[in-house]
Amino acid sequence: MAVRLELAGRHPVLGLLLRTLITALGVYFLRKSGIGIGILLLFLSFFWVIYLRPPLNNRKFLVSALSLLILPILLPPVPEILERLLLILWAIAFFLLLGVKNLILLRRQGSYEVVHILLVFGLGVLYLLDFLPLMPQILLFLALFLLVREFYFVLAPPYPQRLILAAVVEALLLVEIAWILSFLPINFLAGAAFLALITFIFHDLILHHFQGTLSRQIILRNVTLFTILSILLATLPRI
Repeated sequence: MAVRLELAGRHPVLGLLLRTLITALGVYFLRKSGIGIGILLLFLSFFWVIYLRPPLNNRKFLVSALSLLILPILLPPVPEILERLLLILWAIAFFLLLGVKNLILLRRQGSYEVVHILLVFGLGVLYLLDFLPLMPQILLFLALFLLVREFYFVLAPPYPQRLILAAVVEALLLVEIAWILSFLPINFLAGAAFLALITFIFHDLILHHFQGTLSRQIILRNVTLFTILSILLATLPRI
């Protein structure tokens, strides 16, 4: 064990992988043992110890970290194979977020975009399973607004008022799309993936608009991507 910790200290990516594995195991035991107060407090403490060390960019990605923390707590029990799939996706998002926050990964913009899309997917799963408490559409809007706002403040040129307005409009559109998806005869994974796909396309178009690089080729690329992936998602069986 001491050898592993020494190697992790010398090789940042290995250390990142080890911390991700330990935290993912914490998520696994949290969901398997039931979310009691004691185990929940232990998991919360452990999560923040892992996330906050070292103290780099803690506030910058705080919304993403909170989303990763809350998703496994709110997610209802699902079949074992889906449980494993969602745990793997959670671990990937946590690994990439830590790598971006701690300046370990080289391609930080692309890694952060993957984290963001996976979080939107997770929110879509919760909404389509009808497991957001009280007022689901309002909660979904607030969560999406905060995530989208963080996304643009991290990646877009610094125009705060324009970025906040874009985040509000995009979050409203995504909530309406999620509401429509809840009535369609598709499984919740396909619906959540479709919501993530729409988010990716919105982000790509809006980022290029803010950067002054939006072109006909980019629009056609996104239309083609949307068409192909929508057809694939529509073919998934309903669960």
